Amino acid sequence: ETAWIEKYQEAAPLVNAGEYEESIVVFEQANAIYKERPEVMLTLGQVYSQTGQYDKAVENFQAAEAIINSERTEQMDSATAASWRQQGEDLPVMIAQTLVQAEQYDEAATALEGLLEDDPENVAYLRTLGSTLVAMDQPDSAQAVFNRILDIDGLPSSDYYTVGIGLYRAEEFTQAADAFEKAATASVNDRDALEMWSRSLIAAYTTGEGAPEPPAGALEDVVAATDRWMELDPNNRNAFLIK
Repeated sequence: ETAWIEKYQEAAPLVNAGEYEESIVVFEQANAIYKERPEVMLTLGQVYSQTGQYDKAVENFQAAEAIINSERTEQMDSATAASWRQQGEDLPVMIAQTLVQAEQYDEAATALEGLLEDDPENVAYLRTLGSTLVAMDQPDSAQAVFNRILDIDGLPSSDYYTVGIGLYRAEEFTQAADAFEKAATASVNDRDALEMWSRSLIAAYTTGEGAPEPPAGALEDVVAATDRWMELDPNNRNAFLIK
């Protein structure tokens, strides 16, 4: 364990200096020496993720999680045990997000669905699952997940905006517009939300020969959203074109 600590201290400045490949060599040496603590594995997971080596990142995150969830935590002093548990709280969603980056979508979806069984209104889990289902080309399932988020009131603008982006990518433009409207309502000066609200409405209600008649009030909604966008960004050419 002493040799492990020395290697950890040797690698930390390399990470801080952005010398990731060099730090990986030293961290892996630490892992080879001692595997009863999660700190190196957690940092290695982050460094591997930073360098696009997502499969290795997942392996290290999962190894760290296994230690934190084992009896080993109870054997540590109270401060160390508390630190491990705190770090462990974020690991499930980090693993799921890294599985998505590794394009292991089935495993990511399964992991997130398991997490949601215990915490069905966890927005981070729902948001990541929705994005994963979009990547898996399952727009209907993704829409159902995103709608679960939209049913939760009082969320930050950023949560509604992220949902809107997911729905927009799934080409569910009407629902995307609803999400961006909620984002713009939660943060009245969110220029990006107003722009995407306008764009979603335009995409939802296409014009031209053979296009269906927009529902009553749709065009007024476009004008209202675009007017608010133009108030915040009066020189934006796209806003004028949409209006």
